[in-house]
Amino acid sequence: MKNYIRFIILLTIGVSAAACQHPGKESVTNIQTELAPDPDNITKDILTDDLGQHMEVITNHTAKTVTIHLDGKTYELKKKKDMPEYSAANTEYQYTDIKGEVIFLKRDIQMVLFHLKKPVSSENKQKSTSMAYY
Repeated sequence: MKNYIRFIILLTIGVSAAACQHPGKESVTNIQTELAPDPDNITKDILTDDLGQHMEVITNHTAKTVTIHLDGKTYELKKKKDMPEYSAANTEYQYTDIKGEVIFLKRDIQMVLFHLKKPVSSENKQKSTSMAYY
């Protein structure tokens, strides 16, 4: 009986000692959340020339690319840094949008596939035709 009581007392002391100990140092985990990349700055235009031909132009300003859909074909072009305003080209085709005049041509034979001169808005017209009166 004495052994039984000693066993219970030792067991109680052991359990209480284990329960009173502080938990071990918690490991700190650094979780780095990946920031979502900035959404692409994309503009989409559907242009119609004088002949009624439609051309869809999708400009990705972030990736500096132009995707053109014309006559059921898709053309991928990269922005040209050395050209004025907005120009893009690849080895076969060139797209320019300079001062409201849009031209899409095949480079090797200089054949224009699409040409459109956007109408000048009244604000721009007034600025360009304003004259000084004396």
